[in-house]
Amino acid sequence: MASQGAAVRGGTGHVLDGSVRLADADSVWNGIACFGYFIYHPAGAGVLAGLFMLFFLIEVALRRRAGHSVRCSLYGAMGGVLDKSMAGF
Repeated sequence: MASQGAAVRGGTGHVLDGSVRLADADSVWNGIACFGYFIYHPAGAGVLAGLFMLFFLIEVALRRRAGHSVRCSLYGAMGGVLDKSMAGF
């Protein structure tokens, strides 16, 4: 267990102090998608996945425009979208 104030190393890389780990945020997204699939309709899960992909692509484009490498843009975009989506939890 990491001490208070230390960076936590997740399965996809370093996570800054105070951030939600990507695996935790991904689990929440998967749970919400499954809930939407069973309660509403498969289209509900498709809409959720489409919104996630839209925000991911926008984040990648913004990071590439700022001069980040492709790898940095992909990892940063995934972490950024998942972190921002978990703000309400």
